[in-house]
Amino acid sequence: MSQSAPSHSPIEEIAEFFGRGPSREEIRQFQLSDETQTWISELLDKEDDGTLSAEERHQLDELLIIHDVVTLIRSQVPPDAPHSEEYIGYE
Repeated sequence: MSQSAPSHSPIEEIAEFFGRGPSREEIRQFQLSDETQTWISELLDKEDDGTLSAEERHQLDELLIIHDVVTLIRSQVPPDAPHSEEYIGYE
């Protein structure tokens, strides 16, 4: 079954998520909506089948950039520490 692009773009999903000030754990656990994940799977299937349109190719390229940005953000989230004030480095 073919699905059209999600009602909210992945960029909008990410902007809404980070705009509300998520915790470190929420950032680590962040995932795009089920609707968007289904759409991405469909695009990847079309890519494998060789039936991806030029517009869909552009959308998939943008999604790969979004994935890389979210992965980079996650890598910059400091680990939780039981006594985080000990790690600040001020004396």
